[in-house]
Amino acid sequence: MPRRARCWTTPYGIRRLSSSLEIDGQNVTLSRLVSIPDTVYGSRTSVDAGGAGCVSSAESQSAIEASAIQEAELTRIRRSHQLLFVTAAALMALAGCSSSSSSSGGGGATSSASGTSTSSGSADVSTASAALAKVSQAPTMISLTTPLKSKPPAGKVFVDLQSNEDPAIPNTTGIKEAAAALGWTVKVISFQSANPATLISAMNQALQYKPVAVSLAGLPQALWSQEVAKYQAAGAIITPIDIGPNPVSATVPINIGESTTQGDALGNWFAADSQGSGKGLLVTIPDFPALKAVSQGVTSTVAANCPNCKLTDLNATIPQQDSNAVVPAVVSALQHDPSIKYVLAAVGVEIPGLPSALKGAGINGIKIGGAFAGIEQTQDLQSGSENAWVSQNQVYEGMLAVDAAARHVEGMSISPNGGGTPIQLLTKSTVGAPSLSLNAPADALAQFKNLWHVSG
Repeated sequence: MPRRARCWTTPYGIRRLSSSLEIDGQNVTLSRLVSIPDTVYGSRTSVDAGGAGCVSSAESQSAIEASAIQEAELTRIRRSHQLLFVTAAALMALAGCSSSSSSSGGGGATSSASGTSTSSGSADVSTASAALAKVSQAPTMISLTTPLKSKPPAGKVFVDLQSNEDPAIPNTTGIKEAAAALGWTVKVISFQSANPATLISAMNQALQYKPVAVSLAGLPQALWSQEVAKYQAAGAIITPIDIGPNPVSATVPINIGESTTQGDALGNWFAADSQGSGKGLLVTIPDFPALKAVSQGVTSTVAANCPNCKLTDLNATIPQQDSNAVVPAVVSALQHDPSIKYVLAAVGVEIPGLPSALKGAGINGIKIGGAFAGIEQTQDLQSGSENAWVSQNQVYEGMLAVDAAARHVEGMSISPNGGGTPIQLLTKSTVGAPSLSLNAPADALAQFKNLWHVSG
């Protein structure tokens, strides 16, 4: 009898189930990554063997037993990867997800040479070095420069839709700070992340407040597309955050979050740090659209800026991640090719505990970097066990959602990505205190207020 399947989603198309993390000397259990099928995002039509996009309905997030301080920290970590979940019923209806699907070679990792040239040529990495120097600096300016026509009228309502599993989130902090500066009211409506029907109800409830905009994080438009026409009729916009690749429209005029640019930064670090001759293992799970975008950014940047570099792709499968087998696959790939000296991960939660695993296998001299840094990665940077991670400002993302709403009120055009979210490539010398969100520009709100003609 086929197992009953259950699908989940997050802003990056991923969820983490069953991997270990140490905080304040205590080992706690977090969730590992699982994926919804790419068909939800309108791209691929297959998922990995054994219901790769699904997990047994009997599975659930492991209970986390820690002190109150540890629990607060874990909430921040969970939010760093936007753990918003949806049920199988909605995903099956939208994407035909089932407990059986096409195989990708038995769930084994696929390691292959990348398209990056390995022919002889100039080892000049001046372009990569210049780009790296720029992205290694903490951003000091917000990405938008065009001011509003005038100060938006006060008294508007902005609705923030929140998963009831992660209510205290950096995006919401940004939304509330920005709305307060405009004299607007923020209404927070919770929904049950395991029941997408409650998201639809929440979106309908939001319209009762006559909002100028509503924001949600992590849930692909395929799950709420039926609501777009209602928002269009109401004259309100939807400002999604970290939902992966998504087209924009008059009612969904912005898609907030960065993927490819993080890959670009990571690729330039690899090129410059290796002095133009590095051999790296690029670890990703292609079924996650945002992770695929990161790896594409790495590959294209290395191809352009480091012709003598070589990348080997480790395309891990969902079953591997479900069974915590990605790190062993990385170790195996490095044992198979000892000339590889870099591991580049599309997201930190792919490779939890990799430094310890390498040490246990007697593998030394490996430099580790990646995108979408979280608490664990910034801690490892601080300790020196990992080398370079790209972080983005999640509080800023909330401010950007409110800016889009203000431009909508003023009848102005809205940049499809809001000009981009600030990112920084962090190393041991620049990481500072471990954090899940980049805190730069430090005066972002003041800069937004200047564009909004708001004093004080």
